[in-house]
Amino acid sequence: LYVGMNENPKKWDFTTDLIDTIITKVNQNQIQKQVRKSIRSKRKLFQDGCYMKGDPPFGYKLVDKKLELHEDNSEWVNKIYNWYDGGKSTWWIRNKLFQEQIEPPRFKTSGNMWFPSETIVNILQNKNYIGIDVYGDLVGECPSIVEKNIFYSIQKKFKMNKGQRTKM
Repeated sequence: LYVGMNENPKKWDFTTDLIDTIITKVNQNQIQKQVRKSIRSKRKLFQDGCYMKGDPPFGYKLVDKKLELHEDNSEWVNKIYNWYDGGKSTWWIRNKLFQEQIEPPRFKTSGNMWFPSETIVNILQNKNYIGIDVYGDLVGECPSIVEKNIFYSIQKKFKMNKGQRTKM
């Protein structure tokens, strides 16, 4: 360890090692406190009704950090659920959204007009659409777009089709 202007480095001795260990432990403790404080703050915000998972799901918009229905896109979410429940494939839904020129949620960053198939599956499995918002072990409420019976009907279809490849 070199300390100061002396040409000879200082030897690492017991005192230096002890001080280094103490400083390291104090820093680790401070970081742990900050992480716990951050987690508590996020949990509190969630309990106050704030959406804590980044960008809002398709069909919603954020107003004062809370989910509200997006006038146009929420109608498309309903159509997606009804189409899939009626037997249409995610591929068919993807093409229909493309034909109708509906922008996918991350269109501005990707520049791609196509809804990825995974996005449609994520929409069909997201509990936000039936008014349930989950953040870790906390459960809250948000505006619902889809009826619960349609949502759970689709979840049964996913469970039955698990492991099977969808035909395009």
